Amino acid sequence: MGKQKHLRKVGKTFFVRMAIPAEVRHAFNGKVEFVASTKKQDEWEANAVAGTILLDWDRQIKDARQAVQRPVHDEAARLASEYRRYRGQPLDDTQAAVILDVVGFVMGRVGGLDTIQVREALRQSSSLTDTIQTLPAKVEVAFNQITGKATPFLTYLDDWQKVATQKGKTLKQMLSTLHKFGAVVKEPMETVSGKHVQKWLDDMTNEKIGGPADAKTKQRKLSDIRPYWKYLQNYEYVPSDKNPFENRTVANKETEAEAQERERIAYKVAEVPALWRRAMVECDTALADLIRLAAYSGARLGELMNLTTSSIVMEDGIACIHIVIGKSRTARRTFPVHPAIIGLVDRLQAEAHADGWLIPCDAKHRPDTMSKRFGRMKTDMGYDEHHTFHCLRHTVIEAFRNIHCPLEIRNRIVGHEDSKEKVNTGAGYGGLSAQSKLEWITKAIQYPDTERTG
Repeated sequence: MGKQKHLRKVGKTFFVRMAIPAEVRHAFNGKVEFVASTKKQDEWEANAVAGTILLDWDRQIKDARQAVQRPVHDEAARLASEYRRYRGQPLDDTQAAVILDVVGFVMGRVGGLDTIQVREALRQSSSLTDTIQTLPAKVEVAFNQITGKATPFLTYLDDWQKVATQKGKTLKQMLSTLHKFGAVVKEPMETVSGKHVQKWLDDMTNEKIGGPADAKTKQRKLSDIRPYWKYLQNYEYVPSDKNPFENRTVANKETEAEAQERERIAYKVAEVPALWRRAMVECDTALADLIRLAAYSGARLGELMNLTTSSIVMEDGIACIHIVIGKSRTARRTFPVHPAIIGLVDRLQAEAHADGWLIPCDAKHRPDTMSKRFGRMKTDMGYDEHHTFHCLRHTVIEAFRNIHCPLEIRNRIVGHEDSKEKVNTGAGYGGLSAQSKLEWITKAIQYPDTERTG
């Protein structure tokens, strides 16, 4: 048996030793190692005794790590807050004291130096930067994080949420994107640059089907992050003239055919009635009603799930749907109810529960739940990932294009911005009355073998 690395013979007796990690030395009064006598002169016997001693020391170190991990984190956060209060001000006695606290913390609690060693390190160096850089790398990292030279990207995320104008599902989506970005891009906010963001975009994949994420997805994720970056600029955490999330390349290196393959495909007009009829066969009346509302309006899933009895209004004597909550300003609109679903809308109003929702659903996240129900159904019908609930909206928009509906009118009905598409024949058309919109809706949206009642 060879000599064990933890054993050392002093005289005739074997002693056992174990180094104490720097980050927990303060828990053992600054000791750098454990040393104990095995009281054995035979190496075999000493080794057996040493095993028990080493296990006990290992347990003590693990307990010490658990005991100091949270306090060290809390103390770092407190010092960071104190330090940043005085950042940019003349170095007076108060700020000097805070800096010394920071130095003592990173050297002692992170670097494992005792008080005398900290004092000696400061005495021998002509500058604070030089002192920090002579210590282990993790000390410099801790110092940079506390002093704002290497602040984790999501440090101010909670503060931003308190003042963010985005709410609900939109905010939830933005937070998800920010957390994913922070998990992939480890660069602190002070040094994150365009190349880091571009690498993140280039490596981004479609989470559902694999392969590269499309340009629209990348652009949306950039839009999710920009408000948080603007907040960091407003509070001068990052330079006001630096925005690594602007002017990024989102296009993939793929052929036009490959790009089209990944796009959503509109349902054919003849296919749409089969969708709501399948829902009826499966005894899912709410889903069938939801599909019909989408098929005759082109409204988004979230917009339809937010409709209540008060969303049906009269305009110039015509029953209209008034959408208040949408993904953009142009999504808030009022448009006539298609004659084919007047009976449906009347029934939904009459059957609405106390909560007022036109489409009943007891789930907490109503749109997501209905989307999943639709997804399972259309998959059973043989449709793939290119056909989603949103594709009903594409079908309606195509129907408006096919009859050369003026762009301005179509956009007011479906809630698109005028810049979404090149201006076509009739754009700028002034007839935006309810009657005019009703005529275009009735002419554009027609399905074979359908009834005109509820």
